[in-house]
Amino acid sequence: MTKWGAPAAAAVAMLWCPLAQAQDMPELEPVSPWSVDYAEDSCRLIRTFGEGDDQVTLGMTAYEPGGRFFLSIVGNLTKTARSAATVRVALDEVEQFSVRYLQGDFDGRPGIVITNPISIGPVPEDAAQRMRALQLVESYSDPAVEEQVATIAFIDGFEREFAVRTGSLRAPLEALKDCNKELTTHWDIDVAAHERLSRIAVPRSAPWSWLRWRSYPREMRQPMLINYRLIVNTKGRVAGCSVAGAEPDSEYAQITCDQLRKNGRFAPALNEQGKAVQSYFVWWADLRG
Repeated sequence: MTKWGAPAAAAVAMLWCPLAQAQDMPELEPVSPWSVDYAEDSCRLIRTFGEGDDQVTLGMTAYEPGGRFFLSIVGNLTKTARSAATVRVALDEVEQFSVRYLQGDFDGRPGIVITNPISIGPVPEDAAQRMRALQLVESYSDPAVEEQVATIAFIDGFEREFAVRTGSLRAPLEALKDCNKELTTHWDIDVAAHERLSRIAVPRSAPWSWLRWRSYPREMRQPMLINYRLIVNTKGRVAGCSVAGAEPDSEYAQITCDQLRKNGRFAPALNEQGKAVQSYFVWWADLRG
């Protein structure tokens, strides 16, 4: 039951440093244009690279504005070494991430989902200042780095290292951000007020402690990436819950939302006048036994 994930306003621990790609690493050329999937609870960039047995499909899935996304790659090349707890993803020679992942079957093809949200480049200083002030961040990515990165390499932990030639990521990521802005218009919030919040909804306890592996029936206890969106009312309570990729009346969604309603407590969002307003909170949980 691999689910797609969602980021929120907290830093994710990743390794960041330059990387020179191996000279013999195959680089797969694109065989399709970028496309944007406007789903009910997410926005996803998709592009296919390579041919034959080496063909792979890259996905970048985002669940809220801000420019962070969850990376997926599907195809035979995604087979990982049995002992690999993490894999390394490199963005040209600009930066690299050592990240956890989940393997899965995607319509009969093997693939992996990176279980940490990724942004492109170091967080810009203005975004870092807004994070510290508990305010909405327009973008966690650096536009200059988005423009520069044109190749994504998958290394360390894979049976075969490979790279895909994406071309500049600036325009595709702008399309992803536009999609996510449109997504918020379908949520139970005042979108205009949210553009001028003086404070976002702030969890009163660690969100990663809200969902427990053992709260699910034994038959559901397989590694899963759970992505969810909460509507937080003016009292700081959970007024709405949506689990990405799950039917609302499914047992999986009901168990997840019951835990989140029970454990999720917030300092409510404040508008520019300092008055509490209904808001949202997007997060993810990487649950494993």
